[in-house]
Amino acid sequence: MTATVDRLFAAVHAAPDDDAVRAVLADRLQELGDPRGELIAIQLAHASGAMDRDTRKRVRTLLKEHGAAWSGPLAQLCKRIIFRGGFPSTIQIHPRRTEAWSRCAGDPVLATVEELGGHVKANLIGDIVRAPALRALRTLALDADPVLDALEDRAPTSLRAIRGVEWNGRGTPYRERWKARVIPLIPRLAGLIEITITAAVLEDVIASPAISRLERIAMWAYDARELPALLARLPTSVTSVWAQNITLVRTPAGLTCKVLTHASVLVATPVDAVRSMPRGTRIELAGPAAEAVGARLAQLKQKFVRVPDPPDPSSGAYDP
Repeated sequence: MTATVDRLFAAVHAAPDDDAVRAVLADRLQELGDPRGELIAIQLAHASGAMDRDTRKRVRTLLKEHGAAWSGPLAQLCKRIIFRGGFPSTIQIHPRRTEAWSRCAGDPVLATVEELGGHVKANLIGDIVRAPALRALRTLALDADPVLDALEDRAPTSLRAIRGVEWNGRGTPYRERWKARVIPLIPRLAGLIEITITAAVLEDVIASPAISRLERIAMWAYDARELPALLARLPTSVTSVWAQNITLVRTPAGLTCKVLTHASVLVATPVDAVRSMPRGTRIELAGPAAEAVGARLAQLKQKFVRVPDPPDPSSGAYDP
């Protein structure tokens, strides 16, 4: 029985995108009374929607009791580990634990990690990006030469999104790095479909043939009221643009404006953005302030649809 479970764990690490394998593992672990099977099953069942209060509480309890064991050596490296589908998915590296990387470098626990973070030296992030065990990297903050060097060396096919809104390093201009190295690298990143940038490099991206590889452009420090004009300038291969927690999506049926509200953001901000959308745009509201924003839109006779809130990643967080 242990051999079967070991093979299923190895199968998850070999194919971290295959949730069907995780489901089989969950069933087997639950048959054996292993609580990790419950976590995998819960998180797979709620992968596309928010959990209710009791389910969130159960996940927190499971991770509090077993998170250290399920994190393996990552528990020594990280200050926060977010689990998805029962496995580490997003890691925030602790700045005072970086020496623990040597114990993680070849461990299969890295295979399911999709996103890296933490205020640590860029050299360490570069080393992690180069690690062969890191098979599922999806999102990466690209803000320094060592990270860019690692991307150029490895060009991971799993990478879907890069966030590049600044450049760290004395005398290193942000725009020049994007023009000279990042934009030419985009065609080599076979799975890349999304970038987060600032207006400083927007025109360079638009002018580059690399834009045809992208499906989504997120704009940092950008006025969401300008999204319709921006989307109209982009090739049809780019189907969505984002700013200020508002996503404008181009579909065969027309435009859809997806508003993810936040309690800390003034109601006027998303309302003003919604009112700037072209006539006929479908408006979708989600998030903790959706009722307040919806009430204001109703007063203005603006039609909208309340949609389910997205999953809260923090519900799967373990803090070593």
